[in-house]
Amino acid sequence: ALSQLSRNVENRPDKVPVVSSVALSPAGNMLVTTGDDCLVRIWDAADGKLLRRVHGHTDWVRSAVFSPDGRVLATAGNDRRIHLWDTSADQPFGTLPQHAEGIGALVFSPDSRMLAAAGFENKVRVYDLSGRLVQVLDAPGSDIRALVFSPDGRYLAAAGRSGLIRIWDASTGSVAHDLAGHVRRTCALAYSP
Repeated sequence: ALSQLSRNVENRPDKVPVVSSVALSPAGNMLVTTGDDCLVRIWDAADGKLLRRVHGHTDWVRSAVFSPDGRVLATAGNDRRIHLWDTSADQPFGTLPQHAEGIGALVFSPDSRMLAAAGFENKVRVYDLSGRLVQVLDAPGSDIRALVFSPDGRYLAAAGRSGLIRIWDASTGSVAHDLAGHVRRTCALAYSP
């Protein structure tokens, strides 16, 4: 029924899905979009041609991210699941344990060995690629919209609706410091190179 619903939504010209995430592969050859129609679309970045539509989520897909080495695509959303994909396959090769609430942000560590996930609860979870939960960190609020590792992988930062940015030591999970200053939701974070 879900796949039929997805096909029906796609075939309606008056219903354009909300795009909630866009990810460019490290090689620059693929673009991935996700949205409220439960689908992950993989595009040829050079000519804009749709390469494949993959099904696997059962609700709004809010985040997509490539590993820095380009070997894995991770997607997550309101169905509280994280799927790991080989971009040439129609089914995920791995699904991480279900979260208590929807997931809105994903980020890989620079060495592609860890994946951090957060969303609509007050936790940030860090996994290795075997799916083992490595750390559960206390988030700066219950609506996390942005995650980023420092370029050297030493720190992980998170922010969201509270405006507070929390930075952890990635190896120990201890809070390095909190940055205050925003009074509204923080939706993006970036470290300088």
